[in-house]
Order: sequence, then C-alpha cells, then structure tokens
Amino acid sequence: MSDMFEQAWSLMKDIDYDVATKVFTGRDNFVPSYGTDYKQMLMDVMEDSTNLPKDPIARTPKLFRSMKENELDSIKIGDRHPKRYFSPQKVTAQQYSQYWKDRNKKRRIGEFEMPVPLDHESVFRFYNDNTFRAFPEEEGVSDEQKERLAEGSNISIEEALERLGYADTAYMSSPSFQLGTERQNKFNEMMRNAGYDYVRHNEVASSILNPPVFSRFTEKMPRRNHHLTNEKLRDLNRNIQQRFGKNYPYKSVWHVGDEESAPVLEDVGEEHGGGDTDTDALLDLLFSGNISDIYDGIYNFEDR
Repeated sequence: MSDMFEQAWSLMKDIDYDVATKVFTGRDNFVPSYGTDYKQMLMDVMEDSTNLPKDPIARTPKLFRSMKENELDSIKIGDRHPKRYFSPQKVTAQQYSQYWKDRNKKRRIGEFEMPVPLDHESVFRFYNDNTFRAFPEEEGVSDEQKERLAEGSNISIEEALERLGYADTAYMSSPSFQLGTERQNKFNEMMRNAGYDYVRHNEVASSILNPPVFSRFTEKMPRRNHHLTNEKLRDLNRNIQQRFGKNYPYKSVWHVGDEESAPVLEDVGEEHGGGDTDTDALLDLLFSGNISDIYDGIYNFEDR
C-alpha cells in the first residue's frame, strides 16, 4: 500500500514554488517579514503528505492538535490524550492556531500517534474522506452504521439517528470535551456502545471561511485562458488542483472512546502566538487577511 501511495505521489506535477511565493506574498494586505524564507515554508507545507486531501493509509497515522500552554502543562511526551479533537492534517491544526491567536496565551502544535488506522472498524465516518461535507444527514449514514449504533445501545434506529444529529450542536464551538454537555455524553456513550472510539468528518465551515493560501488561489484564479493571467499562473493553478483539489477539505478526528484507545503525544512544535517566531510568520502566510486579497497577487503578478 505504501508503494502505491509513493507512486501516486511521484506522478503529481511539480509545483513552481518561485511563482507560488511571488503570488502568495504579493497579495493585498500581506506585509512580508524581512529575511523570511517563504518559498521554503510553502514547500514544507505543500510537500507534507499529511496535508493531502486523501486520508493517510498508515497503520498508526499521525494526528495534530493546536494546544494552549495550560493544556501542555497537563500532558507529557508518551501520554495518552483522550476525548479531544485532532486532525490528520498538520495544516488544519495550524489553522486553529491562527484562528485562536492570542499574544497572552501562546500555543504549540502537538503531534500524536493514533493507535489504529483511519479506516479501522472503530472509526465512525460521516461520508467519506473526499466528500466536502461535515455533519451527518440520514442519507450520509449507511444502513450498516445505523443498525450498529442502534443495536449497541439497544435503541431504535430513529433514536440512534436523533442522537447522531447531536453532533451538530454537541461539539460545535466546544473544543473542550471536559466542559461536558448532556448531548456530548449521549453521543459519546452511543458511539462507545457500538464499538467506536473515533469519529472522522470534514470541517466545512473552516474550509470555506479560512482556507489556506494555496486554496484561496485556486478559488479566485480566473477560469480558462483569462487575458489578465499568464501561462505560469495557469500551470500553477492546474498543478495545485491536481494535488489538493479545488475545494480543499479540513479534516477532523474526535476521540470519543476510553483512555486506552486515545492518541499518544509524540512531539510538540515551536511556541507561537506572539508574532515573532517562524511559526507565526508561516501562519500569516497561510491564513492572514481576506480570501479576496489573493486577487492582487494574481492580477499584478507580472509587475513584481
């Protein structure tokens, strides 16, 4: 399987990072930091296989999480971290670090190991990994899943679907499971009773409202052979879409099981949030400003 993945990766067209850097740093309202190697930053993100739209096929995949200082104080390398949100994409955790940025509350990206693959029977999926959807609707849940949920808690399929719908409000804007709600508890209990330890879905709102800069570019790039864009930009657009698709999905993995099934902390990244680190510069490059700011980088590309 890994050989197939590596072959597919090698067939992807090379991205011209000189062109990409020029366009992405040339967008409106972006002020480059002197001496920052933005080209290398883009390469580190866009060549990272964890950031591909397809789920990784590793037997124990990496998961990432944006973590505040007080959370990091309560966990050390090698510890399990139950009942939290994670993502198999590093860029998704980075997006949350930028979204929750607070100079008085520094953050780090935690890297975890998930004990089972994402296609394991203990992972409940809303739709599939390349579907641009988020929370469940009845047509997005298989008959097998419905029966498994109902039988695990000895409830009707109708009640199982009602509890499944709690995901829409039990977790939205509530990243800390420790807060606890009746709906969270009922949702988690039903999942565990059915043998599920994880829930995997796509985060549509974040993907639409705060996509990474390479997705902003493909969204706003004029269609076909627009007279205001040149061949280098059209090639860049094609090659980025080949690798990341047109609608780039952010992915979420919730741990809802017991502690022994939780991901294990393996590493933590550089502290950021104060605006003076390489990670802060990277987050600004990827996520700062409005999506439409990229127009300036596109239409004024030849002037720079």
